[in-house]
Amino acid sequence: MLNLNHFKRWQSLFIVAICFGVNACGSGSVSNTNASTTTPSNTVIVPIPQSIVRETPVMLRTEGTRWVRPDGSQKILKGVNLGNWLMQEFWMMGQGSNGIDDQCKLEAVLDQRFGYAERERLYRLFRQNWMRTRDWDLIAQFGLNVVRLPFIWSVVEDEKNPRSLRADAWNYLDDAISQAEQRGMHVILDLHGAVGSQGWEHHSGCAGKNLYWTSAEYQERTIWLWQQVAGRYKNRAAVAGYSLLNEPWGAGPEVMAKEMKRLYQAVRAVDMNHVIILPGHFSGIDAYGKPAEQGMQNVAFEIHPYPGFFGWGQPSLQVHKDWLQCGGLGLTGNTGVCEWNSRLKNLNTALLIGEFQAW
Repeated sequence: MLNLNHFKRWQSLFIVAICFGVNACGSGSVSNTNASTTTPSNTVIVPIPQSIVRETPVMLRTEGTRWVRPDGSQKILKGVNLGNWLMQEFWMMGQGSNGIDDQCKLEAVLDQRFGYAERERLYRLFRQNWMRTRDWDLIAQFGLNVVRLPFIWSVVEDEKNPRSLRADAWNYLDDAISQAEQRGMHVILDLHGAVGSQGWEHHSGCAGKNLYWTSAEYQERTIWLWQQVAGRYKNRAAVAGYSLLNEPWGAGPEVMAKEMKRLYQAVRAVDMNHVIILPGHFSGIDAYGKPAEQGMQNVAFEIHPYPGFFGWGQPSLQVHKDWLQCGGLGLTGNTGVCEWNSRLKNLNTALLIGEFQAW
């Protein structure tokens, strides 16, 4: 899924487009090519009005490697992340200097300067204006039919009263689901930042913390949070699925897989309807085994491929051809999307490409 922030600003990396179920071979190995870096264009992209047939969102499920409607017909989803709205990532704001580079630091500075009540008011102003009717209309005009909604735990849970809902706990999630529903779109609810932070990086909310994995309290509060979310939306067809934790890489893959199975069971105790999305580790998804053999049904794996970045070679045409065409020359290969196609067929499990860059 691409990131909506770039519908607004058209800069930097794009993240996230969704692809559910890899049905055709693509990319090849990601080489460390020295080809020159592609310079992104600053041209503003204007959506071309389309004659789009919109359907009322129906409860989706996974069947093998496919996302399907209740009648068994395949639903191809393509969409965008609503980045930076309910979870700040400072690269999207063109900031990160002066020591304020994650949401926790920003909240602390606002508390120090203005007090908690004013911080809350400022956040309300930000959130009420980051996503407006025009933004939802633009998403629809691009012909997209799903949004991934990253949120931090404190959007739902009262940070001053653990295991208690905020007075406005459902305002933003409810509104997002309603806005999407009105336009024939689905929503994926993505817990991007868990209490305690599930990784070391800024996009877990608090950089340098990674306390989730060593705190039974934080893990139990996350179970509580997901059960509140699942209880509210268990019958809401416009919700495509629950993405349990974004990039939970603060622990090893085996520990991650064990905890995700526990979260899966907690959600299933409340909601038997929705797809549950299991995050990949940066080392892959092998630690899960075959979901059906682990007692997990109606699930999908999630990966975030960034060929050309973060050690996956350099941004270049060849790197992207390798990823999408299994070697870049149209040759049969077993890397890139071809590798994932084979892997998912063997696991008999669907896929969400939750994030990727556009060049």
